[in-house]
Amino acid sequence: MILTEIISAIVVLLILISITWALVDLNRNLKQKIKSEKIKLFFYKKEIKKIQKKRLTEKSLEELNKLARNFFKERINLKTNLTYLELSEKFKEIGKDKPEKFCILMSNLLYTGKEITSREIRTAINLFLETIKIKIKFPEKNLKHKNTIPPNTKK
Repeated sequence: MILTEIISAIVVLLILISITWALVDLNRNLKQKIKSEKIKLFFYKKEIKKIQKKRLTEKSLEELNKLARNFFKERINLKTNLTYLELSEKFKEIGKDKPEKFCILMSNLLYTGKEITSREIRTAINLFLETIKIKIKFPEKNLKHKNTIPPNTKK
């Protein structure tokens, strides 16, 4: 009788130790992820400051485009190359106003062919700075790029 109680106590103790160890490990992993996210956020802010220090030109817009594309790919695990207009629709679907406005503005600046002002680039930079601060999470189904070419049905 006493032996079964001792064995039961040891089993309970081992289970508690295992649970505690798993929780400590989980906590360590979460701390590492938070630190990694802070480092990434700092990187994007630093790169934006580099762009802002220069005279804002079409080259600045190209740098912002490259930075934003990298951010969207990394942040939302983008597997395909969605256009800014397609991205803006995705942001609209999940109710993210600033990223949606950023994508629409970038599409207009990059693809309409009109002359770009430094004020417009500054606006895009400010919208991007606000975008990187927002938690963005798409449902997996929203990330799939629509295939415009029908699959080959011949066998």
